[in-house]
Amino acid sequence: MNLAVELAPDHKQGLLLANPVMPAAGSFGYGLEYEGLVEVERLGAIVTTPTTLRPQRGRPQPRLQELEGGLLLNTGGQNPGLGWVLREVAPRWARGRVPVILNVAGRGPMEFAQVARRLGDVQGVWGLELTLPDKVGPSEAQEIVAAVRAETLLPVWAKLPLFRAEELAEGCLEGGANALTVGLPPLGMSIDPETRARLLGRLCGRMVKPLALRAVDAVVQRVQAPIIASGGIHTIEDALEFLALGASAIQVGSATWVEPGAMVRIVEGIGVWMEERGVKEVK
Repeated sequence: MNLAVELAPDHKQGLLLANPVMPAAGSFGYGLEYEGLVEVERLGAIVTTPTTLRPQRGRPQPRLQELEGGLLLNTGGQNPGLGWVLREVAPRWARGRVPVILNVAGRGPMEFAQVARRLGDVQGVWGLELTLPDKVGPSEAQEIVAAVRAETLLPVWAKLPLFRAEELAEGCLEGGANALTVGLPPLGMSIDPETRARLLGRLCGRMVKPLALRAVDAVVQRVQAPIIASGGIHTIEDALEFLALGASAIQVGSATWVEPGAMVRIVEGIGVWMEERGVKEVK
């Protein structure tokens, strides 16, 4: 039984993961925060919190509201910035055995490219996942990926907004992406009827799964590339549904906040499912 998956098949060095399960960007910090809670070495990869060229303080509280079947979340993109990450965290990644994918956020091709340029020969980063802006068009999405591709030899994934995934997929691959993550959680809003205070944020949780299934299916039918599914995956059965659609790997987000060991449980469950049915490879 082989759980390994290749998520950059057209890349010179490739990006072979021991299994198809990893955290979704923003749910697992930089991987260090969960040491002692999660058997990190059993994950296929670590995907970091979205990181920008310069530090971002984020938005004031409240940032989160619980909903039935999920939550509404808006951190304002808080992160310590690329310089701190490369100085304080990357050396620890270099000593680990699990591939680290640095998720990158930015406002346009130049910002994304500047992050890629600064990586240079940094040890500990195995690949980049580019979180594309919600309102990006197909041509700009392609430009962002191409700008990063011109600055790095690392494998590149493009993370597509869930409702725009099918529209943006081909351009990102033409720009040089090795794989596509589907996708960035959709936007939503809540309002306090007393104060009329609004919270704009991303919808996370089980409620997103049907939307993610539809988006992944559409992209799998449209392009030939590894697809990493993300959205509402909490159980082994959830993961198997996305793999059955043709996704090569899955990302687990909000489930980890409820149960830190959820990802390891899902890895084990996929292995048991394959063994019981005599399936030799994930895909």
